[in-house]
Amino acid sequence: MDVGNQYGYLCPNCEKGTDLLVTANAEVLLTSAGTDIDSSTSPVWNSKSFVDCLSCGWAGTVGDLRQASIKKEPASERAAEDSGKKKTPLDWRNHAG
Repeated sequence: MDVGNQYGYLCPNCEKGTDLLVTANAEVLLTSAGTDIDSSTSPVWNSKSFVDCLSCGWAGTVGDLRQASIKKEPASERAAEDSGKKKTPLDWRNHAG
């Protein structure tokens, strides 16, 4: 299985994790010479952001992508770790840096 990105996302059609093009918002400075992307901020995207798989042509949203199972913990460890903690949805924002 190709898990070619740090988020473990896979195309639901071809199951590749590389070549996923996500539409994200970024802060851009308008200048007299054109535009300059603010490198002190990260692009922001979420489960409703559009994504295209450049490998097979599939299109959908980030929420439609499959999440790869990179490491499975034994159920007993997972239960102990989850005890007393409320489950939260995945953080869909890109946290670079």
